[in-house]
Amino acid sequence: VSMKSNSNFVADAVIANPPCLGHLNVCEALAIPLHIMFPQPWYYGTVEYPHPFSGLSYDKPASSTGTQAKANYASYSIFEG
Repeated sequence: VSMKSNSNFVADAVIANPPCLGHLNVCEALAIPLHIMFPQPWYYGTVEYPHPFSGLSYDKPASSTGTQAKANYASYSIFEG
């Protein structure tokens, strides 16, 4: 029951992280969709952010072709190579 109103919360879907347990059973019981998402961008290189284990700065690069942007993208190959 919601604290602000007397109505029950009704889920339209569940978004779950792969390692969590029980999401499939809950969604089957509630007859709602299950979306399994992996929230870490470790497998898809990006110029916006470096690999989380690289130790590089998370500051936004000045341009998508600058040195920091290239280092961000290369960091994924180095760690996931």
